[in-house]
Amino acid sequence: AQRDARRVLSEQPKTLRSAADYIARGSALLLVEDPAAALSSFEAALQWEGGSFEALAGKARVWRATGDHQKELAALDELLEQSLKPTPLYR
Repeated sequence: AQRDARRVLSEQPKTLRSAADYIARGSALLLVEDPAAALSSFEAALQWEGGSFEALAGKARVWRATGDHQKELAALDELLEQSLKPTPLYR
């Protein structure tokens, strides 16, 4: 998995253009054990798409990996809060 993550990171363009790009980058960074950079990517994804379930779950995974369970639970709580918000039919 780490080899694949390194390949993804090396093939990603310098300029990321969507929340999905940042989420993919964050997930790959977490696999290569760079939680600080992964967290930055998930935070950037949330700037593109506030309330992104994948980005919030990524933040929780970062905090679990670093052993900060309080922040992990806070990120999961935020994820649950987002899931309770009504979803608009049209954006």
